[in-house]
Amino acid sequence: MIYAVGDIHGELELLEMMLTAVRADADRVGAHNPEIVFVGDYVDRGPDSNGVIERLMRPIDGFVVTCLFGNHEQLFLDFIHEEDPDHSIMYLRQNAGGSETLASYGVDMVQLERAVNHRESYGSLLQDIPERHIDWITQLPYSYETAEYYFVHAGILPGVPLADQEPYEQIWIRNRFLDDPRDHGKLIVHGHTPVRGGEILHNRINVDAGACYFGTLQAVALGEDKPRFLSVNA
Repeated sequence: MIYAVGDIHGELELLEMMLTAVRADADRVGAHNPEIVFVGDYVDRGPDSNGVIERLMRPIDGFVVTCLFGNHEQLFLDFIHEEDPDHSIMYLRQNAGGSETLASYGVDMVQLERAVNHRESYGSLLQDIPERHIDWITQLPYSYETAEYYFVHAGILPGVPLADQEPYEQIWIRNRFLDDPRDHGKLIVHGHTPVRGGEILHNRINVDAGACYFGTLQAVALGEDKPRFLSVNA
C-alpha cells in the first residue's frame, strides 16, 4: 500500500493529523510494508514550515518514506542562495508565502524587509535556518516511480518519456499536463494545483486539496482495486 500526501505548505497540525489517519488506515487494511510519498511543497504560506521540515526529517515508524521536491522548495532555496532583489521581493510579498516560512525560523522580518527594500545583502539575517534543513531540501528527488505509478510534484511534459522529464516541468507545469488526455505509460500522482476534493482521472491523480487555502490535507491510498482518498481538516 502506498499513501501519497498532497502539498502541506507549513501546516504542521494537518500533517500530524494525516500521519495519524494513515497509520490507522494501514492498520485497518493490514498493509504490508506500507509507503508514504509526499509530493512536495512543504514550506510557505502556512504557519510552521520549520516544524513541517523537522517532522519530515524524522522517521515515520512502520513506513518507507519518500519526500519529493516541489516548486516552493525551489523558491525557498533561491531566496537563501541567490539574494536576487526581484525574486526576494516576490518571495516575501506576493502569493509565494515566504514571509511565513522565514518567520517560522525566527528570522527578524523587520530587518529582512528593510534589507530587501534597500537591495542590501540579507544572508546574515538567515543564520537561524538550520543548515541541515537546507541540505535535506537540496537532496530531495524530483520523482519516484513504481511499476504502476509515477509520483511527481506538478506533473510531466506530455509526449516525453518519463525517464527524460526535466526538473523544471516536474515542479512547475500546469495546463499542458492537466489538460492532456493521453495515457502517460503510468498513472501520474501529483499535487501543485489545489482542487477541492482532489481528482482521480484515467491518467493522473491530483492529491493537492489546498491545505493552506481550504484547510484540507489529502492523501490517496494506492494498492487496492481502486484509489481512494483520505482527508483531514483543520
